[in-house]
Amino acid sequence: LSWAYPYKNVILASGLIPGVTAIPASNLMPPGVPGRKPYNVTGRAGFDTNAAKAKALLKKANALGYEIKFLFRTDDPVNVQVKDAIVKGLTEAGFKATPVPTTTANYTAARDNVNEDINVRSAGWCSDWPSGSTWMPPVLGSTDVAKSHSFGSNYSAFSNKAADQKMDAIQRMPLADQAAAWNALDKQIAFKYFPLFPTYYTGIAQAHGSKINGDFDDNTLGMPTWKNIWVSQ
Repeated sequence: LSWAYPYKNVILASGLIPGVTAIPASNLMPPGVPGRKPYNVTGRAGFDTNAAKAKALLKKANALGYEIKFLFRTDDPVNVQVKDAIVKGLTEAGFKATPVPTTTANYTAARDNVNEDINVRSAGWCSDWPSGSTWMPPVLGSTDVAKSHSFGSNYSAFSNKAADQKMDAIQRMPLADQAAAWNALDKQIAFKYFPLFPTYYTGIAQAHGSKINGDFDDNTLGMPTWKNIWVSQ
């Protein structure tokens, strides 16, 4: 899937700008999170898509025509364009692409429904503060789907007791040791299990007048740093 996904076409169909408002992704944790060091599980560069490589992997697994079912919003013209780009990309790579229609009003509930007839779920995530503790446990911590009937924020349904224990242990470490430990766990899970792949990190473009100073992006909130802004005469 990571080789088949049409990153650039999806980004353009979404109205984003490659390299500006959509940045190539590797780690689960994005740039700006303390302790983060880039890693690359697949060796894929930038927004590269390689349908031939994806098809070769499917052939090797005797899985040509494997069906991917994913939601799209019929009442959102932009999302329909994104759906079309995904269908084309997956089909070229040897998958059977089955978009499942829903609406903007029902999308979140359908994605959260553990019994929905889909097998790929996509979501964005923004940490409450720049720490691995707001990335790893929410996105990859186990959830008991049978009891809770909810994925929480773990849409890959990743469930691993050893990883859970490591997350708990990291949060008990001295603060100075936690950042590197979160990055190491991020990398370990990605290389050993590959439960998900990030498509891009969201970037910000902020237009402002020539006399506006101190207008920087708050890399946690994705908004201007209001407390720093001042106007020159």
